[in-house]
Amino acid sequence: MKKIVTMSKHPMALVLVLLVSLGWASTASAQTTPVETVRAFFDALNKGDEVTALTLVNPDGDYIENADTPFDHRHNLRVFVDELGSGEYNIEVLRAEQTGPNTVAFDITGTGPEIPPLPHPFVMNCIATIENGRIEKMVTVFSDQTMLDILALAEPGMPTTGAATDQNMVAALVGSTLLLAGFSLTRRFRNSRI
Repeated sequence: MKKIVTMSKHPMALVLVLLVSLGWASTASAQTTPVETVRAFFDALNKGDEVTALTLVNPDGDYIENADTPFDHRHNLRVFVDELGSGEYNIEVLRAEQTGPNTVAFDITGTGPEIPPLPHPFVMNCIATIENGRIEKMVTVFSDQTMLDILALAEPGMPTTGAATDQNMVAALVGSTLLLAGFSLTRRFRNSRI
């Protein structure tokens, strides 16, 4: 004789069947790696899906771009999503590797309305900190080649390397020192005559 199992004797089986049928169990148990979180975030931005992008970041988390350079740009991740989440940008994650339990180093390239045409691909080197499946902080910097290409776009007559800038700084420093020395001598001369 075959024994029939009823759901009333196994209430957990009923709950599990309901969760699976509603899709909750599969999403709740699906854990993503930090690298998958980064890739999913940029996929959402490329699709113009700001709602999904915001679920993958702490909106109040830090976004720091080109720190301590003339291109320094800082704000929270909500602003980053607002700026790039329109779907007008195409951002590709070139390389991504988990470098610690909650950090991912990755490079991105992209095209969009505010990315200037350059002789080489526009590339940014990035590090993201991930907590509980969300990006908490992202630090980005132009790649060396991208920085050189952007500096070359400067107005005609503007220096495109550090050499002219260093020469101008030395000249200004020497000029200031001579000017101060001249004021000091003039003051001494006036005080000695009185």
